[in-house]
Amino acid sequence: MATQTGIKVVFGYTGTDGIAATGLTGTMLFQSHDFQAKREKLKLKSAAGNTVTKIRYDEAADATLEVIPSSATDVAGARTSKAALIALDGTILNITACADAPELIHSDWMVEDVKVVGSNEGHHKVTLTLERYSAITASYA
Repeated sequence: MATQTGIKVVFGYTGTDGIAATGLTGTMLFQSHDFQAKREKLKLKSAAGNTVTKIRYDEAADATLEVIPSSATDVAGARTSKAALIALDGTILNITACADAPELIHSDWMVEDVKVVGSNEGHHKVTLTLERYSAITASYA
């Protein structure tokens, strides 16, 4: 367990798994995330060429989650967890809790890409690339 002295910072992820999500299957060790809000932007200019109006629309977000597939009992269980994570491609996740990254808490994250890396000298890692648009609330048909 980490301890801090001096100015306190968010360090690691708290809680058993660090994140809770409906649809996030498999056992994993939550390692990292990144998040970016995004939107389309339009500027309207006057006859003199000066920007007089800015419009933001189609607000959305991108995120990536990096996890290590795991099991409390055996390697076969970790392999099963890895397969369950890979199978999330194209599905919807609803992130219901993440104390240290509340920007991730939202419904309707679409799993757009799944990347798996591993080696003979280290653990396997799964990266889930997520996108969220307010008008999209279902998986691919």
